[in-house]
Amino acid sequence: MIDIGHGVSTQECETGGRIKLIEIQTTEHDIWDRRDSIDLNVNKKRIGPLEVFRLLPKTNCGKCGLQACMAFSVELLSGKKKLSDCVEVKEDAALKKLLAEAGYASAG
Repeated sequence: MIDIGHGVSTQECETGGRIKLIEIQTTEHDIWDRRDSIDLNVNKKRIGPLEVFRLLPKTNCGKCGLQACMAFSVELLSGKKKLSDCVEVKEDAALKKLLAEAGYASAG
């Protein structure tokens, strides 16, 4: 074991390096497994939950299974909920357009 400065030994670097390599390999395998579902289109419009929330009815009715419309907008953008899960949203063309422009499958 050799001290390489800053209180770090070669043994610690070697062990830490192996752990980091395993983390990188795990991430790489995860990305490879999801490769068919990863969309690389960088020209999509980026939207946030607040933009979606502004177009929701804001009734916080809970019929979607969540306590608030803001939570629904977060779940909608993460893909855990679909727009059709909100029974209060009727035919909101602006919301559907916003989601479609951003490339969300939940727009329909």
